[in-house]
Amino acid sequence: MHKKIALPKKNCLKCGLEFSWRKKWTRDWDQVKYCSERCRRSKEKNLVMIALLCLMQANLFATTHSMDTPHYLDLKTEIITRTVCEDIPPHKHFFNSAIYLIEGRVFLTLAGETTLKKAGDNWIEPRDVLHSGKIDKTFSPCAKIFAVYHHIDGQPISYND
Repeated sequence: MHKKIALPKKNCLKCGLEFSWRKKWTRDWDQVKYCSERCRRSKEKNLVMIALLCLMQANLFATTHSMDTPHYLDLKTEIITRTVCEDIPPHKHFFNSAIYLIEGRVFLTLAGETTLKKAGDNWIEPRDVLHSGKIDKTFSPCAKIFAVYHHIDGQPISYND
């Protein structure tokens, strides 16, 4: 007879709940990230939805600026997925940015207010608003984000204040 207390445990990257090892995961326990199919599937759906919302945001920017504005003609949109293992120092974006947290936890400080963001959360980082991020390393050593950034061609995405 085995004791369930002795089974290895992990936290789900989507919902954050703790789950225990199961026999069906014997061969690939190291690759298991989600507690259920529902959490695994919802991550994929959310990523598609946030991508669409972010692109709509870029279109909103285009419609609020006249076509003869030189900035509109040079506007670039970057859609990236990246793993962040170091805390993000205070900075500001030149344009609104949309972020979706795929894995991990981050303490986001935005306009002086700090909130804990978990996998599955998304938010907008408004232009010219000071913000920073601290990785919750008690949960995971790194965080993985999906981001949509806007910038002028040849201009960086953000700047330090």
